[in-house]
Amino acid sequence: NELQDWLKRASKVGHIEYFVCEPKFDGASLNLIYENGVLKQAISRGDGSVGEDITVNAKTIQSIPLSIEYDGLIEIRGEVVIKKDDFDKINEQRIKDDEAPFANPRNAAAGSLRQLDSSITAKRKLSIFCYEIGSTDNLNIGKHWEMLDYIRSIGLPVSPLSKKVEGSDEMIKY
Repeated sequence: NELQDWLKRASKVGHIEYFVCEPKFDGASLNLIYENGVLKQAISRGDGSVGEDITVNAKTIQSIPLSIEYDGLIEIRGEVVIKKDDFDKINEQRIKDDEAPFANPRNAAAGSLRQLDSSITAKRKLSIFCYEIGSTDNLNIGKHWEMLDYIRSIGLPVSPLSKKVEGSDEMIKY
């Protein structure tokens, strides 16, 4: 019922061609800033007002390309996660090494990004799923699905679970 009510309100704004369904990952937010195709900076959410520069550690994440096809400045937003199987392996090793296991994958991902030793970050098997374009010099994309397609086209990972759907039945099925 809440979905139907929301759809009625949304349709008052205008014709809705489609919807994008995608998972909400519980990881660590990361903004990637590329300048003329080169990764210049990776910034975490920090304290919510001021981000933390974690570029050195972000460069150890295999799914983050160090360069992309883009002229100018572009900021890509994503969520850094540890997949459940990798999280379980990390905790098994921590227990073998007489270290306390991580409480959950989100904390492990966030803590891994903040490591002072980037070699530790590199061992943690972090992944990123990009979901949005932030600041950009010369790009104008109006629809979310087109934005996800563009992000994929320049070599950044987008969740394979993202899906374009039409109407409430497809949303519910998703």
